[in-house]
Amino acid sequence: MPTFSAIADELLRTLLAYEDGVPDEQIRVIFGARYEQLATAINELLGANRIQLFTQGNALVYKAIKEETALKFEGLG
Repeated sequence: MPTFSAIADELLRTLLAYEDGVPDEQIRVIFGARYEQLATAINELLGANRIQLFTQGNALVYKAIKEETALKFEGLG
């Protein structure tokens, strides 16, 4: 399992608590002033196949990919 930065790890743990994903507006509230630091964390987690981004209506939604699922896709691409 890869080691993530502290903020990426926090984001992943937050997302894992919400099975259906978390809208961007809620992420803004949860992370507050640290929201601006999330771009690097999001790229880090996307690169490791640990989160997915999608739109639901007009909202951007972040959803965690469980570790066992991510491991199935490791090396594919």
